[in-house]
Amino acid sequence: HFTTNNPVFITTKFSVSLADTVKTVQLPGTDGTNVEAIGKFAVAPVTRATNFPSAGTWYDNLSGSSINLSSAAYNVTLQPGEYHLYSNTALK
Repeated sequence: HFTTNNPVFITTKFSVSLADTVKTVQLPGTDGTNVEAIGKFAVAPVTRATNFPSAGTWYDNLSGSSINLSSAAYNVTLQPGEYHLYSNTALK
């Protein structure tokens, strides 16, 4: 289970964006692991810009895929109810 096997989920330091139908949560880990959770909570698809903590490879721990970001900025298209749990190191 991600939350019990990865210390990044114990942090009290985090940032959230809950302003519209695309919600994000960033968790900076003390061991170098960072997490970006992003989800779409509406009935229509949408493309939104988000900023990851850094460029590089980010692992989608729910689908098993990954993305390689050349910058921290990322445009993501989400279908209704779609969500991702990205991290800069694969979670256990």
